[in-house]
Amino acid sequence: MKRFFTLLVFCNFLYAIPFFSRKYNLSCVECHISYPKLSYFGEIVRENLYLPPNTNPRIQTLDAKGDRKAYIQRDIPLSGRFRTLMGLISSEGKFKGYTSSYVTVYSSTNLSGNSSFFLSVEAWKDSLLVRYATLNVNLPLGSNLKFGKTDLSEFFFRRSQRMAYWDILPYDFAELYGTGMSLRLSQYMWFGILDIERNRFFARAGYNSKFISFGIYTVPYGEFKAETSYVLGHRHGFDLRFRFGPFDLITSAILGFNQKLGEFKFDEPSFIAGYSSLDLTFGYNFFVSVLYNYIGSRYEEYQRKYHMSLITFTVGHHPLRNLKVGFEVGYNTAKKYPSEGTYGGLTLDWAF
Repeated sequence: MKRFFTLLVFCNFLYAIPFFSRKYNLSCVECHISYPKLSYFGEIVRENLYLPPNTNPRIQTLDAKGDRKAYIQRDIPLSGRFRTLMGLISSEGKFKGYTSSYVTVYSSTNLSGNSSFFLSVEAWKDSLLVRYATLNVNLPLGSNLKFGKTDLSEFFFRRSQRMAYWDILPYDFAELYGTGMSLRLSQYMWFGILDIERNRFFARAGYNSKFISFGIYTVPYGEFKAETSYVLGHRHGFDLRFRFGPFDLITSAILGFNQKLGEFKFDEPSFIAGYSSLDLTFGYNFFVSVLYNYIGSRYEEYQRKYHMSLITFTVGHHPLRNLKVGFEVGYNTAKKYPSEGTYGGLTLDWAF
């Protein structure tokens, strides 16, 4: 019965937000196999609002002069995540010291028994990016509406789960984020406007079970600009996942075309971005991961700069439930050793 008191999080992806653990006095392992990786149960509960099932949201609020209708959070609804990579990386044929760090702040709250808000802001160096800012409304028959800025890339590359160098490249090439609205019938039945400004529509269909999941999606229309042709145009992709015991095997690919619908001529700028990963989790404390990232572009400018075939091996340990410490080594096979992007270093991932 303890599982039924697990927090319910409605957003594209369930991030490790200790605020919910504190609010409902729950352990992180209720929804996570190994932070931040979700269990199958965690994947199911992420589809709902930020409330345990069969819980009146009014009970989780402060009394305002005896008025239980006031939706006032009992605790400050903020949590964060700090990630850093410290080591050596090959740049211009030489290994150099390298450090990459960034902080993500999350905020979420129930606006009513049928609506919630989710915000995710990333900060690194001198940059600040709002990744999510969504209003979520539950509808009958298990469906819901989402309004605001969202990011579909996590369906395919799941960057929130790892901290590999250049792991962001396939993520950025896909460019599946924007401000729009969507109707979600279930986790794998979803369609809407991905980006209103650029008139980009999308649709997704698939299946998810305890041992296997798969999905396909399409963004059939997008504005074309020659100077940024590698990120605009049509997007079509798939993802496939097998999981059993300690094994979790995921593979996905995104194909980008810049032609009009139906005119897929490969002599025009196009690209393919994808990744495959095999994660092995032993209990909650130890993990081993093998990750393969690939970027291939037919656009000459980006062939030289971004062509990548990076194999990453990671071993790690959880000294605390919300802290992951690992050692990563990655080798970019796309160029002669020591190629651009070959690296090794210590990673820290802390949720607070």
